[in-house]
Amino acid sequence: MIVQWEGQLHEVSEISGNYVLLIKHCPSSFGSDIRVYLKKSQEETAINLKKGQMITYKARLDDWSAIFGLDARDGEIISVG
Repeated sequence: MIVQWEGQLHEVSEISGNYVLLIKHCPSSFGSDIRVYLKKSQEETAINLKKGQMITYKARLDDWSAIFGLDARDGEIISVG
């Protein structure tokens, strides 16, 4: 399922050579609610992001776990506010 959501950037990480946005949707969450693995074409944009920015993104929901929350793949940054 492809989703387009907006959330607050918690962190930009690099996991196994992929840039990943950790996004917080729920204000009561301690950390992030979803990990968005970005397409390679989005990496340069991701490097310039700052914690706390609002990010609108589109991605394919991939997996869910009680510990890590949601994972999404093929992420694209639509807008940064």
